[in-house]
Amino acid sequence: MFDHRHSSSIARGAFALFLCFSGCSGPDQGEADAGNGDAEQQEFPPTDLVPMEITDPGADQGAKPDVPAGSGAMILFKVDDSLNQTYQDGQMAWTGSFKWSAEGNIIEPATSWLPTDGPYPRLYDDGPLSGGGHEPEGAVAGDHVFETGVLYVAAKDTTFEYGVLNEFDGWIWIGPNGLFNVPAGSTDTIAVPGLVIPAFGDVDFKTTLDIAALHPDFDSIIPYDELTAQGGYKIYLKSSANSWTPVQLLDDGNKGDQTAGDGVFTYVQSANLGPHDGKLYPGQHAQFVFVFAKAEVEPADGLEYKVGSQAATEGVAAWTDHESQGTFHDEPVVMERDSRGKIFNTTVIVGGGKPWCNVAEDCFEEVECSDGQCGGGSTGPDPVISSLAPSFGPTLGGTAVLVGGSGFNESIRLYLDDTEVTPLAVEGDTITFNTPKHGPGGVHVKVENPGGQTDVLEGGFTYVPQASPVLDGDVGDDWDATLAVATNGAPTLWDGNELKTLFVAYDATHLYLGVVGTCGTDNAIVAYVDRDFGASSGQADMSLLTDDEGALDAALSSLTTVAVAGFGADLAFGTRGMNAFVEGSVLWPAGDLAGWRALDNPVEFPWIQGSVVTQSGGNGVEAAIPLSTLFDAGIPPQGAAVAVTVRIVNADGQQTSNQSLPEQTPTGNGWNVSQVAQVPIR
Repeated sequence: MFDHRHSSSIARGAFALFLCFSGCSGPDQGEADAGNGDAEQQEFPPTDLVPMEITDPGADQGAKPDVPAGSGAMILFKVDDSLNQTYQDGQMAWTGSFKWSAEGNIIEPATSWLPTDGPYPRLYDDGPLSGGGHEPEGAVAGDHVFETGVLYVAAKDTTFEYGVLNEFDGWIWIGPNGLFNVPAGSTDTIAVPGLVIPAFGDVDFKTTLDIAALHPDFDSIIPYDELTAQGGYKIYLKSSANSWTPVQLLDDGNKGDQTAGDGVFTYVQSANLGPHDGKLYPGQHAQFVFVFAKAEVEPADGLEYKVGSQAATEGVAAWTDHESQGTFHDEPVVMERDSRGKIFNTTVIVGGGKPWCNVAEDCFEEVECSDGQCGGGSTGPDPVISSLAPSFGPTLGGTAVLVGGSGFNESIRLYLDDTEVTPLAVEGDTITFNTPKHGPGGVHVKVENPGGQTDVLEGGFTYVPQASPVLDGDVGDDWDATLAVATNGAPTLWDGNELKTLFVAYDATHLYLGVVGTCGTDNAIVAYVDRDFGASSGQADMSLLTDDEGALDAALSSLTTVAVAGFGADLAFGTRGMNAFVEGSVLWPAGDLAGWRALDNPVEFPWIQGSVVTQSGGNGVEAAIPLSTLFDAGIPPQGAAVAVTVRIVNADGQQTSNQSLPEQTPTGNGWNVSQVAQVPIR
């Protein structure tokens, strides 16, 4: 269970102000007995709050870790209030399944840990004992981190549960009760997990109760008439969002109530803040329960809006403004266990999420409990991706992308394939992010709300290799790693001939290819290019190419077969013996050994103006071809996919090395190409 035992008389005659940010433990949240007689139009701080008596913040109030060394285990505990800074020395007490004696600063196990069963050690921010304070050594006075230390002499292994009370005996621990174990005979210093009070958020919360739509068990409820002071019930709300303080709701058109006298009673968080309360933050669990009390009855003794072991939902509605500040939108009302683990309270999880649990019995209708969350029930809106603009960008990253859709929680997580990307902004139905570096190709865009709900736009963003490398025969710094589309790791079986990496890029005028590799004077590096991969046009069986009138042409007419569906080479480039040909130069003799060829005519390859560049001492070959040549009608509106495979062959193309780009799985005859490098062009 989440909690310690319930008290039916917490702070009688005082307000027990329970600060519980995100689903809490401690005194029964659904039956928080925390009121006194006058809660009408309550303003904070109310004049009749009765805090824990703090007279002299000395050894009788604060835990001073001054016990003899070696006499037992020293247990250290802290609460970090540095984000909100609303607490002062002595206003919080560490409570749990123990009782504490100021004399000797010793705790002993106890089954009850009600506020009235104290005293409990207070927490201070006044520095270490050696400096006159109450905190352990090493603590810093005034840092808004409140600490205490107590001694326990363990005769046997002992496990304690614990939490925190504020100055009004209000339970402020968040989530399941804390646990720590002290081994028998331990004299160690044990720092147990403390509490970091979350920063107040900027999300407002509203809930209403329509008296005309109550559960049948509450048919007799007639609201108290404030004007005539006649009969009926006053209506209150208690919530973890307002520290479980009963706040009276009036149907008078004020404090967020939309229409006076319509029988709809309204609570708005921002209008009912206590001394340690604030607006909500995304992901916060706000449990709440309505209470009906006769005028002469304190709300703590009133009739809670529950049927059996669960809060009633009839007539209940809730909203937050987490998507657009100041504009309320519907939030699902889910059922979540109260702190005792016995009652289901109506709950709003800001931005969507799943109720907390320890076991399946903690979940409404006993659905699966997994990783501390209930797997069923309403968990808030599902995120939906409806648009992405732009839908493509360079592999170098840096593209600002706007995701359109709905159901986006402020704490939503965004992924490109398996890489999480931090959004720049989440505003209503849009998410903005910058793309990181990535290799070319499509990536899935996935969003995930805190409750685990996801949506995926498969292949939603396409990385394109946009760059303008300088062609100098040295495939070096001009080619960013994201431009690599294929590698080969197999060691060469042809000495002096090797293929390592294939790069591809394009800009507004040219397609560029860079091959890290080399070949001997009697061999050639050849590359086959399909400009419309998937269309199945062009050449896939290079043995059908029979132009052997030039040195490069003979090498291109090889026995290579590309066994990849949709591939058909439309053109090719290559170099025999690491020769070069620059676009615009005289074709002969360099054009016979290097350059670009069209493959439309298998017996007579047309020459194409394009560049193939190598250099003495370089590490490969670079090539470029005008986009106007590659796509004579322009790049198709929907874009295109270019596919490439690179081989090393001998002078007449009748033998091939074991290497290729991309690297191939060896086959029986060694000629077949089973995969090609694909490059999106937009």
